[in-house]
Amino acid sequence: MSNNKGALTVTNSSISDNNASKNGGGLYNNKGTLHITGTSILAGNVSTYGGGIYDTGGTATLENASLTGNTAQNGAGLYANKVRRSRFPPANFPEMRPLSMAAAYTVPLPLSFGWYQNTK
Repeated sequence: MSNNKGALTVTNSSISDNNASKNGGGLYNNKGTLHITGTSILAGNVSTYGGGIYDTGGTATLENASLTGNTAQNGAGLYANKVRRSRFPPANFPEMRPLSMAAAYTVPLPLSFGWYQNTK
C-alpha cells in the first residue's frame, strides 16, 4: 500500500505477506500523513528497507497497532527516512527480524523516538 503526499488512515485492518523489491513491504509513506490505529497488524511483509513500513519525509502514528514478523535488511518493522513528526511506541514492535539493523531504524541518527537504535 502506498501513500504519496496524501492522508491515509488504516483502522482495524491487516496488511500481511507482501513483498517490495526496495521500500516498504507493507506500507510506503512518501511525505504524507499516515495513521494506523485499532487492531491493525502488519505481519510477514518483506523488503530491503522497512519490511512493515517505510516512511520518508512524512508524519506517521501507530496507536494500539502491531508490527510483527516483518523482514528487511534495514528496519524490519519500520524504516523512517527524514520524517517530520512521528509516534511509534515500543510495544508496537514485537518479534521483528532485521537482517542487519534494528527493528526500527531512522535516518539521520540519533534516533529520537525512544525505541531501538542502530548499533552497526
